[in-house]
Amino acid sequence: MKTKILLNIILLISSISYSQVGINNSDPKTTLDVSAKRDGSGAISDNTQKYGLQAPRLTRAEMTALTSSYGADQKGAMIYITDVSGGDNSGTRVNMDAVGYYYFDGSVWQKLSGGGSSGDATNDAWVNDTANTMVKLGTKSDGSSRDAGTDFVAKDNGSVGIGTASPNASAILDVTSTTKGFLPPRMTSAQKNAISSPATGLVLFCSDCNSCNNSGGELQVYTGSGAGQGWKCVGGSGGTSVFTADCSTATMNGSLSAGDTATATITMSVNVSSLGTYNIQSSMTDGVQFSANGTFTSTGIQTVTLYPVGTPANSGSYTWTISSGGSTCSVSSSVQSSKSTRMVKVLSLLGNNDLGTNGSSYFNNFVNNNSGEFGPSGIVKLGTVSFTTLAYNSINSANLSTTFAQYDIVYLSGPSGTGNNTWDNATENAFVSYLATHQSVVILEGDDYSATSDITTILAKLNCTTITGTQNGTMYWDAPLTNFQVSPIKGTFGNVTGYGYSSPNGSAWAITTARTDLAFIRSTAAGNPIVGFWDASNYLFYTGDDDGLTNSIYTMCSNNNPKSTTTCTASPYTMRGARWFANLIAFTVNNTTPKAYITD
Repeated sequence: MKTKILLNIILLISSISYSQVGINNSDPKTTLDVSAKRDGSGAISDNTQKYGLQAPRLTRAEMTALTSSYGADQKGAMIYITDVSGGDNSGTRVNMDAVGYYYFDGSVWQKLSGGGSSGDATNDAWVNDTANTMVKLGTKSDGSSRDAGTDFVAKDNGSVGIGTASPNASAILDVTSTTKGFLPPRMTSAQKNAISSPATGLVLFCSDCNSCNNSGGELQVYTGSGAGQGWKCVGGSGGTSVFTADCSTATMNGSLSAGDTATATITMSVNVSSLGTYNIQSSMTDGVQFSANGTFTSTGIQTVTLYPVGTPANSGSYTWTISSGGSTCSVSSSVQSSKSTRMVKVLSLLGNNDLGTNGSSYFNNFVNNNSGEFGPSGIVKLGTVSFTTLAYNSINSANLSTTFAQYDIVYLSGPSGTGNNTWDNATENAFVSYLATHQSVVILEGDDYSATSDITTILAKLNCTTITGTQNGTMYWDAPLTNFQVSPIKGTFGNVTGYGYSSPNGSAWAITTARTDLAFIRSTAAGNPIVGFWDASNYLFYTGDDDGLTNSIYTMCSNNNPKSTTTCTASPYTMRGARWFANLIAFTVNNTTPKAYITD
């Protein structure tokens, strides 16, 4: 007891005299200097002693139950938490979530590393750079200096720089590199669509999307859930449209021939619900792929045309699949033998004139004298032309379809005289029904016929009404018409509008119509009557007269390049009307199923 009292007196005197306390030493170097117990020589001779300075030990539950308040006066106080299974980490204990040492910073208890507390034991710890108002990643993981361009800094203003120590002031994140890029999350379209409530502005790379014509995927951003919004490709024009495809409307237009560049198209209807870009592609089948791309500018039902790329390798029956608008459509077609071996079969249903049963006829001269335009190596590939002439009155409702289906071109020169009104109503109806099958291209050649003639009646059945009178039937064009579909009006050899016959004294066989889908060609005659048109829904070409098709004068003027606009000097007529006939032959070869081949 006396010893303890004496020790306390010594300590008190020491603290009063020096304001420093030494434990196990007589010469303290700090306010409190605790030393291990040593003998007179300074050596530790008692190895049973336990070294260390021990802070108060208690559990988090005991700290939670503590009712006294810690404030500025307790700043620097230190404790050791032995258990965190009880109590809570609210208030000043917000950081108290692990066993270990804690010190009070004047507001909350802060965790010290070691003693079971987690901490950063790596070499690349953050360091302060007050001169540049930022903190930055220090050394590399092995403790060596960081290489240039591998910076990772956080500015005091909130900007983060990766690869740069000076992030741009306008950017919250500045990623800088000359050898690497920024890689956003990558996923499939299905994975993208499975994202729950995507945030507006969310960016990702869709590996199987091609809405902006980007094969191999594309970068996309989510623009919101409103009308016209959704996932849009970055860099596209107007974003990605949303639509559904109607597979029942998918149709192959025209024919395909082995060894010849594909010219046929596929049309289909789609229902557009969101405007933007679209890209529709078919499978690559027999060496040919069909595709369409562009931008939908209107919602609702739209017709899309897929154009071909490639050359069919083999003849036979093939199917092209089109994945579009959430549907998979199939379009089947026969690939014919090479067009260069195709025979174009022409039927002249004889009234007054004949398209080609004799060597001086227009069709023979036109094809045979323009081998660069027509032939195995011409622009329009065909092997040869065969001509057949039948009496007009040999056709009836029973044999019309069977007879016409054997020919690529059927020419009807309206009979004046005995054949003026040869067909009965059933035969006329059979003819009108055949037109819609698109098996043949049909030419109706008008003249100054009576209102009861077969051609006049047929035109009426097609919602066209002829105006008869003293007109001589000559066909004219007076001014260019534009924006026609690809057809004999505007086809392989150019636009024929504005290029027609010119007869100073001629008048015209006039046509009026309620039809809005016909391409009209008007006469220069008084009253400006309509004298020629192409009916795309029936593959029908109406011409006011056949002048220039049979007469030797016009034949002589027509043995030239069909694209020529040279005026024929042999008559007041010009040969420029030949261009429509060249277009008509090209349209026939490219859009109708061949009826025969040279080898047949």
